[in-house]
Amino acid sequence: MTHPSGQVDHHDPAGTSDHVRDVHASPEFTELRRRSRTFTFAVGAFVLAWFLLLLWAVGFQPDLMATDLGGHITVGLLFAWSQVITTLAVAALFVRHTRTNRALVETLRARLDEGAGR
Repeated sequence: MTHPSGQVDHHDPAGTSDHVRDVHASPEFTELRRRSRTFTFAVGAFVLAWFLLLLWAVGFQPDLMATDLGGHITVGLLFAWSQVITTLAVAALFVRHTRTNRALVETLRARLDEGAGR
């Protein structure tokens, strides 16, 4: 469906044109969804496991987490900071993943725009 502004409304399932349905059914769209799901679930599972390991260690291994590594640095402090580093790494991986799929997204966007009469 097209807005009065001329933009394609990709969130209107009731008014979805046959062209949009064809793009959604295309092998390229299916591949893009597969890649996105694979990336999202893999990274999400890793981040969740890493966070749960931190919670487990804090709750059940307080002596290990309190181990002094020099000065005021402890294992727990390094583990907690590793969560921040993991978050930054996930953001960088997401940007890389998005750039990797840019050509496929542009192909699909061109098809949608073509069907909208642009």
